[in-house]
Amino acid sequence: NVSEIKMENFLNEVDRREIKLEDLI
Repeated sequence: NVSEIKMENFLNEVDRREIKLEDLI
């Protein structure tokens, strides 16, 4: 399912952003 893949990619991007924010703190 294409929408599932897009959602998973989106969540992966969010995870990366959260990790970067934690690195800045």
